[in-house]
Amino acid sequence: MKKLLSLLGVTLFVSSSTLTVVSCDKNNKNIGHEGDLLPIQQEMLSGAEFISRLIIGGRHENLNYNVNEILSMYLTPQASAMQMPVAYKYNNQKIDLGTRISNFKNLLAPWTKSFDQDGYAGMFASYVMGMYDNNFYNTMINPQGGKAGYFADTFSKSGNTGYNNKTNNAMGYAAGLGKDIKLSQDEERRNLAWGIQDTGALSNYLLSNGFDGAYPTNTNGTTSPGSPAEENKKGTNGSGYAWYNSILNSGQATQTMDYKGQGVQQKLGADISFQPALQDESTNYQSSINNNKFNSTGALLTSTAAKQNVPGKISLMSAIINNISSTKSGALNLADFTNFLLPMLVDKDVNLAQPKTFQSMQAISFSLITKIWQTFQENAQSDIFSDQIKAIAKTLDKAPKPTHELGIYILPTKEVGIEYLFNKQGVDAQSGKAGTNAKKIVEIIDLLTQEYNKSNNKEEFSNKLFEYKTGKNSPFAAAFDGLMLYIGKDNWNKIMKKPGTGINLLNFVKNIYQGVSEEKYQSQFLSIINDSAFQNKNYFRDLNTAEQTKFLEKLGYKDGKYVEGSVFKGLYDGISNNSTTVGYQEFREFLDSFSNAVDLGMEKAHENVISNLYDDTNWIKSDIKVTSTSNEQTGGKMEFQLTYKGKGDHTSNANQQDQKIDVPENFNPYQTIIDHQKDVLNNNDALSSKLDLNKISGKVLGVEQDKIQKADLIKYDGLGNFQDLKPVEHSYKIVWENISQDPTTPYWVITSIKNFDKNGKEFFNIY
Repeated sequence: MKKLLSLLGVTLFVSSSTLTVVSCDKNNKNIGHEGDLLPIQQEMLSGAEFISRLIIGGRHENLNYNVNEILSMYLTPQASAMQMPVAYKYNNQKIDLGTRISNFKNLLAPWTKSFDQDGYAGMFASYVMGMYDNNFYNTMINPQGGKAGYFADTFSKSGNTGYNNKTNNAMGYAAGLGKDIKLSQDEERRNLAWGIQDTGALSNYLLSNGFDGAYPTNTNGTTSPGSPAEENKKGTNGSGYAWYNSILNSGQATQTMDYKGQGVQQKLGADISFQPALQDESTNYQSSINNNKFNSTGALLTSTAAKQNVPGKISLMSAIINNISSTKSGALNLADFTNFLLPMLVDKDVNLAQPKTFQSMQAISFSLITKIWQTFQENAQSDIFSDQIKAIAKTLDKAPKPTHELGIYILPTKEVGIEYLFNKQGVDAQSGKAGTNAKKIVEIIDLLTQEYNKSNNKEEFSNKLFEYKTGKNSPFAAAFDGLMLYIGKDNWNKIMKKPGTGINLLNFVKNIYQGVSEEKYQSQFLSIINDSAFQNKNYFRDLNTAEQTKFLEKLGYKDGKYVEGSVFKGLYDGISNNSTTVGYQEFREFLDSFSNAVDLGMEKAHENVISNLYDDTNWIKSDIKVTSTSNEQTGGKMEFQLTYKGKGDHTSNANQQDQKIDVPENFNPYQTIIDHQKDVLNNNDALSSKLDLNKISGKVLGVEQDKIQKADLIKYDGLGNFQDLKPVEHSYKIVWENISQDPTTPYWVITSIKNFDKNGKEFFNIY
């Protein structure tokens, strides 16, 4: 079920697609009001603004968390094992971040698909803040040599770069020290080099005293990671400031291949006393250094994301409906979702010893449909069903079983694929008509509905079919028993005991069986399965833009709308907010119930931190300029000003730093302290030959340039405790640009941020 729960994470937030939008100069917008933008421009702006909020929110003068790990929990939750829930309730208010994140990933950053896999690669701010020259990003846009997209920002001991490959991956060594990566020659972009290190509690103070974040090969410091990265198993870029907040919270990484037993204290030295926070929350998430309590904001966020890693994936199920729409981004979400629930593009290479995450998710998602068939077929002799129903059930073929359930583990089988519902079974072939089994299932559900409607005791009727009972389960509860550990038997019974819920849900799923029994829908599914363009593609996320467009058109999304009689039109009508389909309301309630599991767990993080990022009342957007009507237009640009009026860290005086720092082109924004890795760097020529050890690294530029005294770093950094947050007001002028020259792979990055206090005076970072 853990894999199933990730389904909707993929559907909403890992969707790698973008849809071609033809640009027309006469439609370019250069305006000040969001309401005047075209729908595609509004979606682009929505995604850019939310990521801007996450980055600005982490600044010392605001919420004061280190940005990198927060980007990971929202953009690469699978890889980092930190799934911050994006759909839950707080004080009966529905919270849904799904649309904003989906818009960013679908339209502005399709490259993120390469990250959120079974590996360990997390986010660095440099990936979305364009501080480097364009060559740095080209290895992600157009990777060479069969590699997965990557950034050449860290290495293995033998000098390998890249991650998510089968072998020879980077392991987090020498972050930012490579000869071949260079900061941008454009000063505005180079000035963004604060994004990696110069955010979060005491980050400059700790750097000046020897702490530059995690060691190479480290995972984060939360409870989630179950194993360390390995060079021949996906690798990692994890080191330094990748896991700053959680490492300070726990004192060291949870898992590591190298540097075992070494953590924060070993880098700081004996003259500085460090105490990590405790995992039992008795310290209120505050670590301490020389008796200064700090970092509770970053610790609260990362601890919550780790604890909610599985429940957070469950909560995505309630967000899915709100993020499938007739817009381009919404159609891409529907396409990805459809290929998980009704698989057409399938990875047939099944290895039960090492199941793949998305393969398992696809299998479990498909099993939600096949378990209905399984229930009728396996209970064909049961007295629970009428003789008329049993007579039909006895003629059903054995139901396909896409999953193999072993205790708490749910593994994929080879029986994954929409065709198993209509043309792979005996009676389908014998009758000469594909979909014969599906038609019989439709007939059974219709008969069962009639019997329910005629029943004098509907509660008893429903309980016999759906109630979960230890030792003597009802037929449908028994079929779903393998998932019950994650659904929760009490939650299942609470939903199913409501009058008509179970029957209505069966009728909702019946629509899928009805669809696959009809030739017009079968032909659309087969047009995908049999198309040579898709033969080596395992998931929708593997398709390039042209292939995605072809996929959408074959299933019925053209010219910005769903086509009558198409697979997509039927699915969209069934699950859109205006749906009148029988069972839709019960379906929504069923999905919403999953988010209830995370409501309590999210209360503290939302109340103290996330509400400041989420609530639109805290953010005023103005001076909007969008010079492109396409997310793919090369050179496209978005500009806007964000004024933040939420809470900030008053222990920081960063908004008073009026001395501008010069950022030289040989500065390393990853701030790696070479001495902490000298045992590796000095003994591996294959690695050291690829490095520029003369880069300015591990030094606070503001101190080096006499713009701030080392003794004043604590006051600049602030302590980063959510307990101390008070209202603030700061404004930021932000520019986003598409730096990709490949129209099939847009890559939008921030190219400028300028900071102003409430009086309009500009202030600066110290790097």
